[in-house]
Amino acid sequence: DGKFLSGAGCPFLPKTFWGKKWAWTKIFRMIRRSLIHDFHRFCGEILRIQRLLPPAEFAGWLRCLAAVWPSVLARRSLNPVDDAFPKSFRVRFGSSSLRFDQASFSLVREIFGSFCYASPQELRGEKKILDLGANAGIFSVFALASAPEAEVYAVEAQPALVTALRENISRNGFAARFQATAAVVAGGWDSWTRHLLESHPGLPVFDPEEFFQKQGDWGFCKCDIEGAEFHLLGSRPSWLTHIRRLVLEYHGDWPEGERLGEILRESGFLVKQSGHGRLGYLRCQRT
Repeated sequence: DGKFLSGAGCPFLPKTFWGKKWAWTKIFRMIRRSLIHDFHRFCGEILRIQRLLPPAEFAGWLRCLAAVWPSVLARRSLNPVDDAFPKSFRVRFGSSSLRFDQASFSLVREIFGSFCYASPQELRGEKKILDLGANAGIFSVFALASAPEAEVYAVEAQPALVTALRENISRNGFAARFQATAAVVAGGWDSWTRHLLESHPGLPVFDPEEFFQKQGDWGFCKCDIEGAEFHLLGSRPSWLTHIRRLVLEYHGDWPEGERLGEILRESGFLVKQSGHGRLGYLRCQRT
């Protein structure tokens, strides 16, 4: 507003700043750089989506983009397109085609496009992969397609999603190397999880200590449990010693991610942290 532009509402800039021509020139240059950066990022993401989707699905995705274009501009995000895109689709993976149903394409973009947890090369030699917070099985399918000798064990709290992930595994021919269980990771730590447990009285709580005592060591663990990671790791659990590599998505700011990283370092991991707004990743390799 006018008050802000006068400098009265902007304590870190002097009032005289806004009357100087060079100041406006600098602002316009900053805006231009931001727009150019967004445009390059947008074009790069479109090309990535084109590589992921077969021609028919990509044409459908472009139609969704045209339909929700104002929301894309307002939010500076492709998430509105993903929300409008059908939940059943195919994804190109190497020379093969993978099929998904009841799945979010935004998760496919992250897992298959950006390799947010791991690349196919990083998973290729794995034999045992644990998927905590499996959702509709997108990472599980990705891991099984990337690591031809691996078995995957998936844990998902929502029973409806467990049904969807089992179907996605089966329709892609990976059922022989896959197990899944409906269970809550880290117990009833918040109101949503407590409500889920009350709605499904028989839903168990996943016990990592018991799991690793029975299953032994595992090579790779992906953990994305929507904020429960702080409850899961807060007590510095001993079962972490059974994991060789861990990729964890944390839901919080950078200092909260650092706190989790310190716990993992104390458990013998080398930890690399990366952040994006109120989300971040901890990529951990046992020393």
